[in-house]
Amino acid sequence: MLGALLPEVAAAAPLGPANELGDPMAGPATMMPTPTLAPASTDEIYQKWSAKRRKLQIQTGVSAGLAVALLGTGLLALFAPSVCRDPDPDFGCGEGYGRFFTAMTVLPASVVATIPAIVFGVRLHRHQKQRPVALQAGPGGFVLRF
Repeated sequence: MLGALLPEVAAAAPLGPANELGDPMAGPATMMPTPTLAPASTDEIYQKWSAKRRKLQIQTGVSAGLAVALLGTGLLALFAPSVCRDPDPDFGCGEGYGRFFTAMTVLPASVVATIPAIVFGVRLHRHQKQRPVALQAGPGGFVLRF
């Protein structure tokens, strides 16, 4: 009954009496083995850590690249010299406010795009601190894990 209602609790329960149906409260006592989890190998731990690091590096790079591209576009639109030779406001280059409005739209977008770059960069830095090492403190001294 308990095993049917709470399978994770029943699976994690220590050895105890149980009947054929797995109910520890009823019937003659038999011993149920407790499932044990094998410890993950060092290679698996390092591969998982490396995969997450690579994902964070890509996310940081894409976010920072977008922020730099938007910043460069805004600065280029704002400070690049004009090549218009026709000052006629009706049919020529106009009054020249388009570049200013473009820059004032793209520059705040570059500031907004830096937020995910900072967040992913901090996550990457924290993840680098949690790097698995071969020499760890263990019970009774240091443990070498290769």
